[in-house]
Amino acid sequence: MALWTPDVLGAALFGWYDASDATKVIITGSGVSQWVDKSGQGNHAVQTTDANRPTFSVNKVSFAFQQGLMFPSYPAAWDVIFIAKMTSTVAYHTVLMGVSELPLLTDASDPPLIGHYTSSGFASSGLTWARDTYAIIYGSVSNLANCTYARDGSALVSTGQPSPNETVVSVGRVDYEQPFGDLYEMIFVTYGATTDTKQKLEGYIAWKWGYQGNLPVDHPYKSAAPTTGAPGTPWLPTDLGANLKGWFDGKDVASVTITGSGVSAWANKGVSTMTLTQGTDANRPTYASNILTFAHGAAATGPHLLATNALTNYDVLIIGKPFAYTDTTDWRTLIMSGTQNNLILENVSNHYGTYNTNFFQAGTLSWDNVAGLSYAQISAGNPLLLSRDGSVLVSTGTNPTDTTIAGIGSGGSYSAGAINQAWGDINELFFVPFNSSIDTRQRLEGYAAWKWSLQGNLPVDHPYKSAAPTTGAPVVPVSNAAALMIGV
Repeated sequence: MALWTPDVLGAALFGWYDASDATKVIITGSGVSQWVDKSGQGNHAVQTTDANRPTFSVNKVSFAFQQGLMFPSYPAAWDVIFIAKMTSTVAYHTVLMGVSELPLLTDASDPPLIGHYTSSGFASSGLTWARDTYAIIYGSVSNLANCTYARDGSALVSTGQPSPNETVVSVGRVDYEQPFGDLYEMIFVTYGATTDTKQKLEGYIAWKWGYQGNLPVDHPYKSAAPTTGAPGTPWLPTDLGANLKGWFDGKDVASVTITGSGVSAWANKGVSTMTLTQGTDANRPTYASNILTFAHGAAATGPHLLATNALTNYDVLIIGKPFAYTDTTDWRTLIMSGTQNNLILENVSNHYGTYNTNFFQAGTLSWDNVAGLSYAQISAGNPLLLSRDGSVLVSTGTNPTDTTIAGIGSGGSYSAGAINQAWGDINELFFVPFNSSIDTRQRLEGYAAWKWSLQGNLPVDHPYKSAAPTTGAPVVPVSNAAALMIGV
């Protein structure tokens, strides 16, 4: 599936102004003389008077006092969506100007209310837009029906009044001192667009500009940008077939056995016969809110799960949150072998690495007191490779010698002795064959990131940054370069 863009709307799209496309912003004299319409309808916004021209810089057109761009003749009713940052000036703020009235503006209250001007005064939607903040605004404007507005993907809210003059003539206002602010993108579509169109436009803009975090939790594009065509079938770890050697899932309550004071067994949902169990009550990790916690325990060996029928040479994806470093004895062990710790966090520096023949080896990665994902490739005779949150794999510079899993958690030193090395929280673990493909690694990262609401941690070029994996080809991620520019 391809990412959905406004041009999919065809003739229903009649104005599209995109500041991230610098080729469409024409500079003359002291500012913007033309903002080219990307809809193909030729409805370019222009300003022939130099003193009234807004300015342009890095993905935004800025409208100060008496600055505006004039539109050609537009329909008598329209829907509009835009993302902008309100100016901090205490005043009314004109976003769109009509022939003689203001069909979309905010009032002078603090914070300003979104609405429009009528012959009897300001008609408010009740929605606010604080000065000096970003917002995605959707408006459905007509002189025949009550005007409605939405902010950041909310439901449309009525002002209770139609606009007396809905024909829009400019963005910004040149005849009065009502400054607007910074405009990043504005799109006009046919009046009374469907809820599906409204939500697709909101999802498109939110993901493009890195604003998806502000969409409501029930918005259909809260978790992924809209795409064209029918939705794909969600990809699941079981699609790996025989390559899914181990899958320990904290959200699958039925897979976690509680006995006495903690977890006595964590069932493997993968195809191998490896098990994780703990027969000693004092050494059991605790379980709450879909997470196993491997804390400092009363027993010398600390909470851990022991492995039987264990894997040797493997890739592993870990979803969790290691404890914060507190003192110089705080090494944190995740995966133990019989003679060394295959994955361990160092004390003091929080470097992430392995113990090999009684000596700690680490690369450049660290991980401390933050929820995230980590992928590791562990094989005897090969450098141990690690990544954090979907980044590229980097080497610790050492070759493990003992890679057979003895257990999970804090129950051992490099020689599996009685040292309490508390790890922290584990949400989920996946084990696949050593040196699995990049596609396998990235699908697992995408699946886990979206499952545990960690997709924001993935890098901008990760194939599942914008959507969870499906059984088809990966969707090219939405770039959020513009979002970095506007500071969302």
